[in-house]
Amino acid sequence: GLHAIAELIEIDHKVNAECKDFYSISLRKYAGMTLTNLTFGNTKNKTILCKMDKTLEALIAQLGTTEEEEIVQVSASILRNLSWRADDVCREALKSCNATRSLIDVASKVTGETALRTILSALWNLSAHCSENKTELCSSPGALKFIVKCLSYCSPSGNISVVESSGGILRNLSSHIAVRSEYRKVLRANACFHTLLSHLRSPSLRVVS
Repeated sequence: GLHAIAELIEIDHKVNAECKDFYSISLRKYAGMTLTNLTFGNTKNKTILCKMDKTLEALIAQLGTTEEEEIVQVSASILRNLSWRADDVCREALKSCNATRSLIDVASKVTGETALRTILSALWNLSAHCSENKTELCSSPGALKFIVKCLSYCSPSGNISVVESSGGILRNLSSHIAVRSEYRKVLRANACFHTLLSHLRSPSLRVVS
């Protein structure tokens, strides 16, 4: 099942990527939802999928379809699953397909909370993988400013996942930020420390941490 769905996504991207009709969008959405379910907490399936580099390329490309945020969200949810407690194979595959850069590039372009929440959750995982991912996040134009801004995100639904994830990302990046004055300057300019202090009053232990 996993191989068939993964190959479907790969072939659709190869021969039908420019087609944005209802049926093509639905195929990508439901194929992505199926892969999300198949990779949730399943180490074997995650490793198998991460060895299918053409499928990963297709998922990364789908992140760029910001006019269809459901596709962005479902693609990000697969990357979130793959990056959670990732083994060496998954970490290397996600680094090779530029998952971190692609996710941070699209994060500021989405307008829906669900897509943003999923993207930041994936970035939280990826920011813990290696120093290269930390460098990618810190050096991407506007990325640090955007993540700090998300610390003050007001969710229409009352969900605090965006705040939790952005705080988790900054925690993972803190050792990298500490040794670079230009990164510290971005945090100061955007009142990051004041915001973090205010989070100490949060009822969420994850936000406080």
